[in-house]
Amino acid sequence: IFLKKKNKELIASLSHDIKTPVASIQAVVELLSIQEKDHNKRNKLASVIMKAEQINLLADNLLQTTLEELEEWKVFVCEESSEILLNIISSADYKNCILPFSIPPCLINLDKNKAVQIFDNIINNSYKYANTPIKVESECVNRYLKVSIIDFGNTASDEDINLATQKFYRGENSRGYIGTGLGMYISKSLIKKMGGELLVTRGEVGGFCVCLYIPLV
Repeated sequence: IFLKKKNKELIASLSHDIKTPVASIQAVVELLSIQEKDHNKRNKLASVIMKAEQINLLADNLLQTTLEELEEWKVFVCEESSEILLNIISSADYKNCILPFSIPPCLINLDKNKAVQIFDNIINNSYKYANTPIKVESECVNRYLKVSIIDFGNTASDEDINLATQKFYRGENSRGYIGTGLGMYISKSLIKKMGGELLVTRGEVGGFCVCLYIPLV
């Protein structure tokens, strides 16, 4: 047991240490990209930035899963206006394909930084695997603000829907894409630690609908 804990501590330490040089590489390449005039070279630099983001995401997932198993995973819930979700969702919309949406005005209990990670992961998955516009719906249900992220893909199997939040599970449509199968598991664990819930159902035309239940104040 002692050696197992030491191994997890080592993994957590290495995952954390990887993020620092990757962040430096990303910052330098972004600066070069701004200064570069040649279109082809800018595209190549953009590819490097994307790969750096993938490494950063993998390190994040590995680190947080390890910390959870070490019982060190913390959330810091604060009373927030639901309007904060407008900025969080919009900032995660890197393809600008989220359809116009609104959020009911209310007060919610939320860890803002962890919420950024959750919505980033859900929206990134939708763009990566479904590659369709995204619809956001929201309503107050009982003691929660329910926010649904819906894509229009048609390749999600029943197994994908049922197992999407399981640790290390990757669906059929994830073949050929880099990933660990930890993102949705981490997102579900984080929202539960905030007192909420994450559920995956089928979207309107067969894709994914990820429903977040965020506690009301």
